[in-house]
Amino acid sequence: MGDDAEAAEAQELMNKLGIDYEVEDEDGSDEEMDPEEMAEKWRREVTITPDNCLDQVIIGTSDLDKAVEEFEKMSGVAPCVTTTFRGTGTKSARCAFEECAYVELVGPDEKQEQTDFSKALAALPAGELVACHYAVRLEESKDMEVRKGWSANGMEYDQITMVSKDKGMPWLWDMYFIKGDGLVPFLTDWSTHDSMHASARLPICGSLSGVKVSAPDDHVVHKLLKSPANMDLSTGSPKLEFTIDFKNGSSHTFSSSDPIGISYPEEGGIGS
Repeated sequence: MGDDAEAAEAQELMNKLGIDYEVEDEDGSDEEMDPEEMAEKWRREVTITPDNCLDQVIIGTSDLDKAVEEFEKMSGVAPCVTTTFRGTGTKSARCAFEECAYVELVGPDEKQEQTDFSKALAALPAGELVACHYAVRLEESKDMEVRKGWSANGMEYDQITMVSKDKGMPWLWDMYFIKGDGLVPFLTDWSTHDSMHASARLPICGSLSGVKVSAPDDHVVHKLLKSPANMDLSTGSPKLEFTIDFKNGSSHTFSSSDPIGISYPEEGGIGS
């Protein structure tokens, strides 16, 4: 596919899947803001290295607005403007880490129709922020032969090309969702579209100091990941846990013995 054709298809997907940005003004009402203008104040150079390492952690909540307030109290940093993904039933807010990775808070969006994912988030205990899912940056995921190996090992997957904007142009990156629970990471590939990393345009809240994934010996995560960097993968009772060292000197550990795992609509990605 040529650059012009890909850009046109990306623009169509941006309109279809939709990423809406909202902020709350001083009188408490919501108004749309230009995401380009907002992101520029946080822009920095980020080198997307290393490979086969933790790329993103997801915190689930039943009330995103309250979760954003709580996260700001913990970290001293307000997460980036809320984004609404049409069709998923969810909305989210993000912060970057000092390293090439970021954290995303996800909760149900009352303005959308409910999905299985948003219902699971709504069922979380009120006021709790729990480990929900995580992503591993794995460039080899773009290799069809590697993905054939997943299928041969019984790992079904969906490919989604995420679409946003940067300086008015389509900004794309690929994600691969392996069927399973929140102990199975989704995989990200920023190289196929020569993309900037998402953490390059987010406020920095601190550093990710530890990620632990424990799963039974026969769990699919042990087939998928091989010695990933900056995370501890072990055999045992199910658990997802990660600790953030905030810039204000505090730290907090988020965990779950039954992580939900995020999901996106099947429609919405080039080649999905």
